[in-house]
Amino acid sequence: MDKANEGFRRYRLSVSTAGCDEGPEVYYAGATLRLRYDHEGLPWTTVSFDGVLAMRTIPDATVSELQLEAYSAVIEVETSQWMNGLLGKTEPHYRMPLRRHFIIYFDHWGAVEVLAQSFQITVDE
Repeated sequence: MDKANEGFRRYRLSVSTAGCDEGPEVYYAGATLRLRYDHEGLPWTTVSFDGVLAMRTIPDATVSELQLEAYSAVIEVETSQWMNGLLGKTEPHYRMPLRRHFIIYFDHWGAVEVLAQSFQITVDE
């Protein structure tokens, strides 16, 4: 992990999110989100998010500079307006467990933003 800019942390992916032939594939069920993607003949990579509260996709033509920072990386937004907005709508009626705001960007596809407790990366054998 390296801190590339104030306001977010970057976790580099060992396999680039550019050049997907078939992916990314999005699987969202319950509190789990799995993003699978391929890269030029390499084994598929899966980024799994656990404790998911919300997710959203952003088409490539409308991504922001912050979302582009998540190119071949998962970034964690330190001060999230999206998360704060959701928290503001639920408090004081419902106390949400701690979540983190993650973003990943896929070239020519777009970005996925996730509010989750954690994530992990695995590469198919």
